[in-house]
Amino acid sequence: MIQFILTFLMAVVTVSGVAIAWPKFTSQPRPDPLTRVNDIVKNTPVGKNIAKVLGISDDMSTEPINIASVASSLTERIAQTVQDRASHIVVTQAVRQLAWQIDKLSAGDRQQVQELLCKPEASSSSQAQ
Repeated sequence: MIQFILTFLMAVVTVSGVAIAWPKFTSQPRPDPLTRVNDIVKNTPVGKNIAKVLGISDDMSTEPINIASVASSLTERIAQTVQDRASHIVVTQAVRQLAWQIDKLSAGDRQQVQELLCKPEASSSSQAQ
């Protein structure tokens, strides 16, 4: 019984949300059942808040979301995230490989590498000039 009530409430919320947000998804007129739901929901406090968040003042002035643009933007962000993550993994693996190779050196060679890597910033910039 509780599952039925929760399912019913989710359906009501979904249909109400779609009825209010319809102009954001398409420039086509709302189907008649959604128009009826919208007429009921749009004057409720929750309906007004949803419309305000979505930027829907009325059906005529609302510009639909460009799905292709949103998808393209999302794809670009995902690609950049993947690239950043891959770069991080490559650098981490390179550092681990370098550390492993340094551990294999003799004590004198290891000390020499450590001195080269751990020089203060000021001395390394004066050598570059």
